[in-house]
Amino acid sequence: MSSRTEISLGGVLARLASDAKDKNAWNDLYSLLWLRAKSIAFRSLHGLSGSAEDAAQEVFVRLMRYCDFSKFSTEAQFLAYFHTVCENVANDLLHELRWHREDIEEQDGDLPVMFLGDSPERQAATRQLLNEIWTELDEGERVLAEMVAEGYTLQEIGLRFGWSDSNAGVRVHRLRVHARKYMKQKGLDRTESL
Repeated sequence: MSSRTEISLGGVLARLASDAKDKNAWNDLYSLLWLRAKSIAFRSLHGLSGSAEDAAQEVFVRLMRYCDFSKFSTEAQFLAYFHTVCENVANDLLHELRWHREDIEEQDGDLPVMFLGDSPERQAATRQLLNEIWTELDEGERVLAEMVAEGYTLQEIGLRFGWSDSNAGVRVHRLRVHARKYMKQKGLDRTESL
């Protein structure tokens, strides 16, 4: 990779326009625009620094997937496009963060009060319930449940299964509904104490 002082954005864009798979050109583009992407995302995300890094990385993923560099005749045109991609990624991330928060708030009234750390009896009952629910799931639902439990985003889940983000959201919602129905059938509700 060239040193930063030798790299020009126009040259990198020309290289990517002629060969979108040029790894050195991608490395140069990344080194030139990483801080800009992170800065735009940071402002768009209202100061969420950890999310800004995630958003900046997603910007480059989207550029790799969708950008046709031959359409830009000037650096300014590309930078305007780049800025728009950064803002769109940040907006998508904000939407996803809001969706997760609303989903958690919505679930709060439906889930039983059971925490693994309260008492040995409660821990045993919770483990038994989780094992019972687990046996009710097919293989795909188990993988999905593991990914949800490990904190994967809807986008990551969608990529794993080949689903759109909204389809992943629907599948996760159905999985949660299935678990709630199972708990309701077992007579578990918020008023029960184990």
